[in-house]
Amino acid sequence: MLEHHYYFVIMKEKLFLVILFMFCVNFNQAQNYKITYSISQDKDVLYKRLNENNNLKSSASYFKKMLENSRPIDFFIIANSSKAFSYKKKTLSTDATSEILRNINNLLFQKSEFYYIDLKNDNYVFKKSINSKTFYVKFQPKDFKLINNQPVLINGYKCYLAENKDDNVKLWYTKDIPLNIGPKKYIGLPGLVVKVVINETIIIQLKSIEPTTEAIKLMPKNQEIISFEAYQKTVSKAANALFQKP
Repeated sequence: MLEHHYYFVIMKEKLFLVILFMFCVNFNQAQNYKITYSISQDKDVLYKRLNENNNLKSSASYFKKMLENSRPIDFFIIANSSKAFSYKKKTLSTDATSEILRNINNLLFQKSEFYYIDLKNDNYVFKKSINSKTFYVKFQPKDFKLINNQPVLINGYKCYLAENKDDNVKLWYTKDIPLNIGPKKYIGLPGLVVKVVINETIIIQLKSIEPTTEAIKLMPKNQEIISFEAYQKTVSKAANALFQKP
């Protein structure tokens, strides 16, 4: 009788643990997170290139001053395991000259950027404006070759390297956080992107990740979506119009 009682207690505890585990898994999948990245330049690399480029020596001091004043700017993502909305708000003020002198990153990354990510259905759209007209553009994530190397520690996370040699991009992602998300088009890796290095000069790095009650913005319903190729043609047409005689 006593053994039967112990057996009942043990099975009850196991059932409780299973229910608790299932609840935690579902809760984590449904939980939204706010992920913040910083965007900056590798000043050491740029200083070296300025010193080595004879064509820029006359204006090197000016560029160096701008680099010295530059500060990282932030890029945000609201995400869960199935969808995400990433954005960078426009930061350039109307007083452009003083703003550039304070932080050249506000000029380099001045445009607002918005990305609607549906990981579950492999649907990716970004929002851009050209000549006051807004476009919703379907795109595909960047392709990366996963490097089977030993993990390195970045920001306290065990990270693995991936490369896209065509675009001269290296990034590091962590499997410690099961979110296949990252800044801009750097998504779809087997984990959270922790660091991106573009052309050896631009650095995008994970700054923080925390649970949030902020909702993930969805793309407006019945919104026309164009292909990336159509968007490129529109960009080229707008650029050519700048050089045409009135």
